[in-house]
Amino acid sequence: MKLKFRAWHTTKKIMFSAEEMAEDQMCLLPTGEFINVHPLPRLSSIDHEGILIPLLYTGLNDKNGKEIYKDDIVISGSLDNRKFVVEWHNRTTEFLLRAKNGGWSKIGLTTKVIGNIYENPELLKEE
Repeated sequence: MKLKFRAWHTTKKIMFSAEEMAEDQMCLLPTGEFINVHPLPRLSSIDHEGILIPLLYTGLNDKNGKEIYKDDIVISGSLDNRKFVVEWHNRTTEFLLRAKNGGWSKIGLTTKVIGNIYENPELLKEE
């Protein structure tokens, strides 16, 4: 699996793509904080408060080829197009889909990313 992150900036309400993070040479410390190792950083100039939330790439893509990250909101065609949030499951040590009722499902071939909990929280309120 290719290890990469995207990040949500909690104050500015901006999602930085994995490509932007790599271009600016943002590195994730074991503490969960990002540091910038680029000599001419762009992103770190807005991150003085450590308010970037790291979102790990699951190593999987949805049915349309879109990368699936932690905290994405997805629908699963094999599960009646219900909505799920992609989360890390500690007991099975893998990314799984968490339903509103707390149940867990595997990420399957019919999974489709429709948003994420930061930019599209309204998607979880519908139903």
